[in-house]
Amino acid sequence: MVTPVVISANQEKKHSYSDLYLKDELMRSQLFTLIKENTKVMQGCDNFTDSLRVAYLYEKTLDEQEARDIMQALLFAAKKHKDQTRKDKDKTPYIIHPIGVADYILGSERCTDKDTIIAAFLHDTLEDTETIKEEIKEMFGRNVMSMVLEVTDDKSLSKKEVRKRQIETAPLKTEGAAFIKFADKLYNCRDFIYRTPVGYSQEKVKEYLLHAKEMTDSLPSVAPGLKNLLDCEIEKFLSSCGP
Repeated sequence: MVTPVVISANQEKKHSYSDLYLKDELMRSQLFTLIKENTKVMQGCDNFTDSLRVAYLYEKTLDEQEARDIMQALLFAAKKHKDQTRKDKDKTPYIIHPIGVADYILGSERCTDKDTIIAAFLHDTLEDTETIKEEIKEMFGRNVMSMVLEVTDDKSLSKKEVRKRQIETAPLKTEGAAFIKFADKLYNCRDFIYRTPVGYSQEKVKEYLLHAKEMTDSLPSVAPGLKNLLDCEIEKFLSSCGP
């Protein structure tokens, strides 16, 4: 007679944690291939997954399925942006930006709304890749699709018109979209200051930062920590420019 194996609730939970970790490692391996083994991007990925594990394992603010869905969004975004790079001199794989935006939202601001974090990973997919909104809806749901649409600029407009519309629509943003805009502008401003795009003059950087401040001043006040960091970075840069 075979003795049945009795698994305690604690053992089941430990097994569940282990499964998630192994799945993360598998995704990590896939990411490593997609980003051409860029260590800077992998460090950003590791920083984000550390924040995710804290929320899931210790704070219990995300459940297992939510954590899996978020990791799936990271991989989806990495595939969509796989042939794109940032404008810095190192041509860093573009996915470092969505990873950083998502980590600002989860790791810095402690927002644990699953759909907001997923939309943060996908926020540039409609604007900069061949992704269509129906694809996002099918994989991640209507709410994520709506948030991504809300933060997507109309590429048929001139840069001046885009910036004007960003400021006009900022007060109308939903909470999730506002989180993404704060994190996106903070990441971009830090990139412009510390990893200045090739060919950008100090004046062009200043122009972007002033626009970022004006736009985020008009957003709903959902992310005071990110807004404070953004304002400090801008003030420090402008002070260094002199009169």
